[in-house]
Amino acid sequence: MKASNRYEQIIERIFLSKYQEGISEVDFVRQDIISRLKFYF
Repeated sequence: MKASNRYEQIIERIFLSKYQEGISEVDFVRQDIISRLKFYF
């Protein structure tokens, strides 16, 4: 899997886990990305 695809999947999963209908921003921190990386390595 290409690194860019992995990054896109990580960001998408973070977004979907934090999204709520009606909000205009989805905030996340660096630790959210680090936590998701464990699923890819």
